[in-house]
Amino acid sequence: MTYRTHNTTPPLPARDLPRDLLRHRPRHRWRGAAEERGPWTLAAPAAVRVGVREQAPLARAGLEALIAAAPSLELVPLSPLGPLGPLDPPGVEGKVDALVVGIGGLDLADGPDHPVTIVVAPAFTDAQVFDLLRAGFAGLLLHGSAPDLLEPAVRSAVGGGRFVDPHLVPRLVAMAARGGRTGGPGELTIQELRVLGLVARGLTNRQIGGELGLSPHTVKAHLHGAMGKLGAADRHQAVEQARARGLAGWDE
Repeated sequence: MTYRTHNTTPPLPARDLPRDLLRHRPRHRWRGAAEERGPWTLAAPAAVRVGVREQAPLARAGLEALIAAAPSLELVPLSPLGPLGPLDPPGVEGKVDALVVGIGGLDLADGPDHPVTIVVAPAFTDAQVFDLLRAGFAGLLLHGSAPDLLEPAVRSAVGGGRFVDPHLVPRLVAMAARGGRTGGPGELTIQELRVLGLVARGLTNRQIGGELGLSPHTVKAHLHGAMGKLGAADRHQAVEQARARGLAGWDE
């Protein structure tokens, strides 16, 4: 008896195959590269619309040139002065994603004019660094910084982060390690400096508390702390000592 190890029957020609098999035969064709990838492509991120508020013409022109040249930023022309809106084209408030402002003429008491505001300055004192960040400003940059820092600073701020110039980070860390002290003579804290500045303007403890959102008792504690560090016998002598050291009145 002979056994077959494999099928030797020749395949049927296509014309002899049953119609139901012919109807389901796969049809192969070459597809182009675009078809292989499909119609989906990643859209480029939308440009961040940035306005500049800077009193100094040269500084303003430099900032606007950097923004206009940045691939992911779009410059929105603004007037150099005034709050956002009145001196600008109608509806500009909704057309700006971020503001870059100079520190000249900046009123820290009112906070930022826009939720995403980056402050640019030739230099910052320790007290200014602390107060600007606490007031809600989204970034701090020095005039001497590398130009390519502006674009990531803006994008970081728009994304909800905070951007601090790398040259300021060591000072910020050192101030945090000192418990918020400025590092000046007497090692006065930010609150002690604020209280002395308001005492210099003739305000009472209750009025100072209203300005800073503190109780009169807390104001008194800050004032006594400053007096002890300055070696002053009373509030008036504390103001004189602070002025002599160049400390009082910085936030007037």
